[in-house]
Amino acid sequence: MKSIKSVTKEDVLQKLLLKMLIYSIVVLLLALQNISGFRIRKSDVGDDCRESYQFMGYGARREFLKAHNEKRALLARGEVKIGDTPLPAAANMRFMAYDCGLQEEANKLATRCEKPLEPPHFNETRANFFTIKYHGGYGGVKVAKPAVAQWWNQSSQWRSPPEITEADNSAIPFFLIAQAEADKVGCSVSICREYSYYAVACVYGKDVKVGTELYQQGIPACSKCTGDYKCDEELCKERKK
Repeated sequence: MKSIKSVTKEDVLQKLLLKMLIYSIVVLLLALQNISGFRIRKSDVGDDCRESYQFMGYGARREFLKAHNEKRALLARGEVKIGDTPLPAAANMRFMAYDCGLQEEANKLATRCEKPLEPPHFNETRANFFTIKYHGGYGGVKVAKPAVAQWWNQSSQWRSPPEITEADNSAIPFFLIAQAEADKVGCSVSICREYSYYAVACVYGKDVKVGTELYQQGIPACSKCTGDYKCDEELCKERKK
């Protein structure tokens, strides 16, 4: 009996140590995620935004902002390709901050649950729209990354970079994220058709025009930031006033 009792104590101790180890690993991974991912400060996320929207609390706004700026930083480093052809690095890519007013506009689009039937047109839209199957709560946090990735992947529709022509309207979702001087975004998420799917909308502070320059080419990143901006993780970030 003593032998059995001794083994049981050892088993309990081993299980306890294993749980402690797993907990430590989880904490470490979360810490590494925070320092290795794109750095987003609380002041970037929009402290004054309405918290009444079901899926657009601080965490969701942060995820949307992080997803946008991670893509923009890739372009600043020259790490974006269209097919096998790399796009030139961007020397004046700005950091995109969250805007509560644009979130209000995005919420009106998302709550309609109506995906546009036609491709977007230049000079007529500042919004991206996306739908994804409903998969439980925390929608704003979970859908930010796939939504931004879907829009960003429309870069494949850009026919003859660096020129933007009328024929490139299918690439507008990419252009809205990638244009260097667009430094404001607001997003919203809504549940549609009796919990069937999420509607996701993001509205940007600047539309895309035919014949304009998406960004200024050059290396290193931030080499063409203007005087009111400083370099922060390959992006030109507006100085605090």
